[in-house]
Amino acid sequence: MKYNGMVPDVVIVGDINIDIITEPLEIDLATQKEAEIISKGFLQALGGNAGNSAMALAGLGLQSRLIGALSDDPISNWLIDILTKGGVEFCNCPKEKPSAITFALTYADGTRTFISDLGANQLLAFEDIDPNLIEGKHLLRAGYWWAPKFMGLGTKALFRIAKEKGLSTSIDIAWDPQGWTLERREGVYDCLEYCDILFLNNKELEALTQMDLDEGANFLLGKGVQLIGLHFGEQGCRIYTGQDIVQIPSFSVQLNNPTGTGDVFNAAFIYGYLQQWNYQKIGKFANAGSALHLSNRAKPYPSSNEIQNFLKSHGN
Repeated sequence: MKYNGMVPDVVIVGDINIDIITEPLEIDLATQKEAEIISKGFLQALGGNAGNSAMALAGLGLQSRLIGALSDDPISNWLIDILTKGGVEFCNCPKEKPSAITFALTYADGTRTFISDLGANQLLAFEDIDPNLIEGKHLLRAGYWWAPKFMGLGTKALFRIAKEKGLSTSIDIAWDPQGWTLERREGVYDCLEYCDILFLNNKELEALTQMDLDEGANFLLGKGVQLIGLHFGEQGCRIYTGQDIVQIPSFSVQLNNPTGTGDVFNAAFIYGYLQQWNYQKIGKFANAGSALHLSNRAKPYPSSNEIQNFLKSHGN
């Protein structure tokens, strides 16, 4: 384990991988099985819900500690170098399997298709975590499905430790690649007893609960989660509090970099949450962070000042 001697603001536990990302495509590759398609180029970037969130939190100026699983292969070493240069303290739970790889097919309408090899992520488990690393202000468990040994009771136990130490907690589950079976959905429900914030998008909420949005949100709030930060695409975001529903519209920007947008949203949301802002302000800040990421491949992790300037330029 590596330590930098500083207490983090946010500890992130979960997946990390290399993303190989296409430029936004005008055609659906599923309909082009025998075609030859020339691309303007592929972007190679650090990826994974946890990896992206850690980088985004560091970009916002927070002390960010990422706990994940990598190896000593060239891609793992490349990812560790990116994290270090990005200001993230990376605590490796080393595995013999090489780094995970995700091919991200992005489309001009903002939709994406991911093809992933879980790599070392599939071996990350609760037993790997040094409880002394769980400290600071907030714990984010990201990439829930991508660390299958850590799902369910492992994540619940991690949250329990965090709450005992006085940290607030959040989870981002993403889309279940195995079809949202009852057993897997109940595993998520079990985690929510010690979870303050649940991040997911509208389709994920409906799949997780097998209900429509508002009914499903109330169901999840009844499981113990305090807040739901809903990614809502072109409609912006929606925050369910148990007492109110706060809807914040999106910003219109060029769709250049859709991969990782939700992770940047989560990081900006956590930033505002730790500042104890009201929900309207948190939502605007998170939407603005997402918009800056979405429009800029060259600088995917905006700073707090850049987000504030963006908001001012849009009359906020």
